[in-house]
Amino acid sequence: MRALLAFDRFDSKKHSWIISYFNQNYINKNLIEKEYSVILISAERIRTESDYDDLFIASKDQAETQLKNAKKFLERIIKYLYTGHSI
Repeated sequence: MRALLAFDRFDSKKHSWIISYFNQNYINKNLIEKEYSVILISAERIRTESDYDDLFIASKDQAETQLKNAKKFLERIIKYLYTGHSI
């Protein structure tokens, strides 16, 4: 995601700002499908829980889902970068 946003010369140390920028400039403008925002928000939620909740342990199913979603997200971003195609 940050590689994509680097083309816009945008970066932030806050994950929430990165996600917000992506949603405003790619999802809301219909350049990337909304399902990728859902993937991103889900990954951020689990990252936050694992960082700040000492008792949080991701299940095997959660880990497998996140891995599958990460691959799907990466493939979509690569497609966008190579083709510049929107939805």
